[in-house]
Amino acid sequence: MTVSRHRRRVSTSGAALLSLGGLGLAAGLGVAGGVAIYHTTDGQVQGSDVPEDRFPATPTGLLAVVDDAGRLGSVAVFAVRPDGDGGAYDPAGGSIVPVPASADASGGFGDERLPLDESVAIDGSGVLDLDVTSLLGVSIDAVSVITPGELAAALDPLGTVEVDLPGGAAQLDGEELAAALAARDAVSASEAYPTHVAVWRAVAAAIGEGLDEPLTVPGAASGSFRWLTAGTVGVTRLRAEAITDVRVNRRGADAVALDRAEVVTLFAHLAPSRMAAPNLGPNFLLRSRFASAQLPTGMTRYDVAYDATSRLLASEHNVVFVDTTAGDADEVTLVEVADAALAGEAHALEALFGPVEVRVAERRVVGIDVAVTLGTEFFDAPPATGAPETSGG
Repeated sequence: MTVSRHRRRVSTSGAALLSLGGLGLAAGLGVAGGVAIYHTTDGQVQGSDVPEDRFPATPTGLLAVVDDAGRLGSVAVFAVRPDGDGGAYDPAGGSIVPVPASADASGGFGDERLPLDESVAIDGSGVLDLDVTSLLGVSIDAVSVITPGELAAALDPLGTVEVDLPGGAAQLDGEELAAALAARDAVSASEAYPTHVAVWRAVAAAIGEGLDEPLTVPGAASGSFRWLTAGTVGVTRLRAEAITDVRVNRRGADAVALDRAEVVTLFAHLAPSRMAAPNLGPNFLLRSRFASAQLPTGMTRYDVAYDATSRLLASEHNVVFVDTTAGDADEVTLVEVADAALAGEAHALEALFGPVEVRVAERRVVGIDVAVTLGTEFFDAPPATGAPETSGG
């Protein structure tokens, strides 16, 4: 039977995705350093003496492997980390986030699932930019769709690397690494995802602190991929849940749902300058700056940020930047608004975070309406209505 579908640009807001909870989020993160805002007076509102901060550019790219039959084997999104020293842009290194080839590009809307690989099979690899942007809520600067042979040539300079595959450790060269990222016959896309993560982690380990001769891939993402492999690279595995409920997956498609709050927490940490703001609410900057001794047992600053992000997304707000730098948090959560007109609405955030202190920001961050610095009393706040419950709430 032929499946007929109308493709559309899907919103990233209100997606009915599965949330798995925030506990242990950082354990699986391969984040190679977040992004810091920097001070500037450029772009200040005319007639205003309030200083402004900006995010440095955080280039993003997408690397997809497609076989000779046009079947999508694997997808990896990467973000290049800028120097960040006073706003200097001297990129080297960053993070790779493999994305399941069967991730549901429809974002949970409607009663039909649209896995990325099916979308490519129907409409060609040109849809990946749109579909992945909609899926993750992150703009993609450059896309390279390459063959297994092209990927093998790109990875060949690494020599033979040790890969911790799900079935055991193996020594793989460039051709074998590419084959592992491209293979579609033996297992489903969902089953192949752990192998893809393992391969990219092995590549990152081989890159080490950065290659003197960075790797080159064909296509538009070549330049940013070179920047990425010139420094330390982290690899993060996304949590994904198979969509098996026949009420929302009537065809039984090989499709998985990503955890929306996790995706936002991660990319708002790695690439805030590329984050979308699809919801109707204001744009938030979220700081989880706790000392280790201030955290509940078994939780990390990422876990706490995930919990807070979940609450904001459930309330139709946007989270654009997440800061998990170690610090020493106050008891009460600080809410700084860019405009005094937002102060009244900001007090309502007590329903999400517990007691809050509201101020008008002395420094603004371009593109940010509300900056939240979480306090320890957040841990006593009840779970917010509509937000996933975690051990931090």
